[in-house]
Amino acid sequence: MIRLLLEGVSSTLLPCSLTVLVPGLAVFAAARKESFKAVLAFLVALVVFAWFPLSGRGPALPDPLIALAFLGGGVLLLIPLIRRIDLVSMAGGIAVAWATASLWQPCVGTEFGSLLNSMPNRGLSGFILLSIYLAGLTLPLSMLTAAAELVPGAIRSLVSPLLAVLGGFILAMATVGVALGFHERLLEQLFVWSL
Repeated sequence: MIRLLLEGVSSTLLPCSLTVLVPGLAVFAAARKESFKAVLAFLVALVVFAWFPLSGRGPALPDPLIALAFLGGGVLLLIPLIRRIDLVSMAGGIAVAWATASLWQPCVGTEFGSLLNSMPNRGLSGFILLSIYLAGLTLPLSMLTAAAELVPGAIRSLVSPLLAVLGGFILAMATVGVALGFHERLLEQLFVWSL
């Protein structure tokens, strides 16, 4: 299990991991003051929604629904700009995680490759091992979210509108990219660069 976690951590340096990390950073940025709860919802939902297709228990979303999930997630994350509503930010994180899990083409090392090959037969242990790998892969996102909680409120208030615009822009670009079919070429190129 430690080797699987470390393989996830080392995968953060590979371009193919941007498929997970960039939407996660967009959730962090767009959620502003609710970033901790939104990112936590994103991380938990990412494991759940990635586990279904990887274990053979359900399909990934089709492209039109991926675009709608990115769009809906972005809208839900940006609603608290008007009024602080934690549950809405969490729902936005979950929607973005669903889209992200559907697009994710994992960087496969020895440990994770072995897990993927046996995932349909593993049941709950596959879910737990996937959680461990994704905990390693998303460690930078988790550390950034935890560190942001330590930033004084006054500084955070100054920066958060810019972060919200950045997060919203990233999610808007993801929506447009998937809707127009540009994501397939980008995902292939990220995977090639990771080899």
